[in-house]
Amino acid sequence: MACCAYFAIPLLPVSLKLYVVEKEVSLKKTVLSGYIDVPSDQITLVKSALSKHIELTQQEDGCLVFKVTQRIHEPNIFDVYEEFINKEAFEKHQKRVSNSDWGIASKNAVRHYAIKEV
Repeated sequence: MACCAYFAIPLLPVSLKLYVVEKEVSLKKTVLSGYIDVPSDQITLVKSALSKHIELTQQEDGCLVFKVTQRIHEPNIFDVYEEFINKEAFEKHQKRVSNSDWGIASKNAVRHYAIKEV
């Protein structure tokens, strides 16, 4: 008396397609450091837009560090330090800022920046 029966199930050939999508993503963070020189008659305007600019930037995806500080003994100079996770995040930030209240308020400031990927 047999207790078990075995059935052979034929395996059908299976065709799998593998799609690879490549996207170049920078693994280096982008760092901007330097200062802006604000015309004396526009310091109040720049300062009025600064706190919102800092708040919005620090909320951006990819922003690691964002600091803008006014020098005590040179009130027209604002030191700037920014770190973004990559070049793409930095460029997205630059695009947003160009038409923002900050971009308009600081349009006459002379920018002295060094930008590097580390």
